[in-house]
Amino acid sequence: MPYVLTPFNPDSRYQGQVKTELNLANTNFSILGQAFMNNDPATQPILRAVYISNSAPSSPVADMLWYDTSSNLLKVYDGKNWIVINDLTNVNNSITSLSSQIDTIKSAFINKDPSQPILRAVYIGSSAPSNPVADMLWYDTSSNLLKLYDGSNWQAINDVSSLKSQINTLNSAFFSNDPTKTILRATYIGNTAPSNPVAGTTWLDTSQSTPTLKVYDGSNWQAISGGSSSSSNATTLDGYSASQTPTKNTIPVSKDDGKLDPKWLNIYAVIPYWRVSIDETSGSRSDPTSFTVSRQFKYISNGTILWYMKGWGTWSTLWEMKINCSSATSVSGKVGYIDDNVYIYLNGTQIASYTNTGFKNQSFTLNLSQGNNLIQIVHNSSGGGEVALDIEIDFDFNSMTFIPL
Repeated sequence: MPYVLTPFNPDSRYQGQVKTELNLANTNFSILGQAFMNNDPATQPILRAVYISNSAPSSPVADMLWYDTSSNLLKVYDGKNWIVINDLTNVNNSITSLSSQIDTIKSAFINKDPSQPILRAVYIGSSAPSNPVADMLWYDTSSNLLKLYDGSNWQAINDVSSLKSQINTLNSAFFSNDPTKTILRATYIGNTAPSNPVAGTTWLDTSQSTPTLKVYDGSNWQAISGGSSSSSNATTLDGYSASQTPTKNTIPVSKDDGKLDPKWLNIYAVIPYWRVSIDETSGSRSDPTSFTVSRQFKYISNGTILWYMKGWGTWSTLWEMKINCSSATSVSGKVGYIDDNVYIYLNGTQIASYTNTGFKNQSFTLNLSQGNNLIQIVHNSSGGGEVALDIEIDFDFNSMTFIPL
């Protein structure tokens, strides 16, 4: 029961009032102690400063404090719920500061801007990060290169130690005059032979007033030309006599055994010529693909055709030459006299035709492409027993190569 205050009545006996008050006080102190022990603020009339327990007190009243030992948090009852008590001002300031730092870090990652307070280990992108600082790394996805900022420029990072080693080896090969190194110069020049030569090494010997070009055959240095040796002591290179006293208007083409070397015969095989095919069947031809070849021969020429035959009948003649060009070029040609008809083809396509006997004096152009080109000229006669053909083509075999058919 709650403690009931009874006002002091001076008209009543003092002793009786004191006894009554003491009895009531003892009863109320007992109730007060019970309230502390029961931890029941709803039915007991005492509110402690703070209730301490791992579970909330039953029947709480507004503004009651409870220290929750399960979470180590101080809580206040607002009449409906237990609210955790913190210094909300400091908490709000901390949250605001933390949010600002998170935004700054996020901006640094997204903007690739090293002036922000976060630096990633390597920036990755097709364009360089803005405002770089020295020693920053950037992987350039446009060139697949890792680059380092030296304070002024982005420098690509490579295996410089390997590159340095290769450069040193290359320099050593050049300056040591040693052909066993990884680099062989075309020709060594000096008054002494290069050390450690290998077969095929060439050396221009400048020890005499007239330099001598020499080649190493694997054992000795052989003079290629020049020198002061006598004709009786001439050197021999690859089976050929290298006379030191050549005779005017002669070419030493024989081997030491006196036989003509087949290599010289091959030279004549590349002299330009027209391959001439004759179709002796009746009917004049105008298309090279319609020929029935009865016989062939070679007509030595650098492009010009001067041809006259009597008693030819209605036969047709196909003139063919193959030319290789290092680059596309144009060649001019001219048709003089014909008897009877001429059809000119380049790589299977007709580019010009001239019909009827007589002087034509007409020009044409062969637009040669890079690589091989096949020139074909079909010449036919409609009868009468004579044929004639006068064509000039200006092939420049200094810049073109004749390909035998």
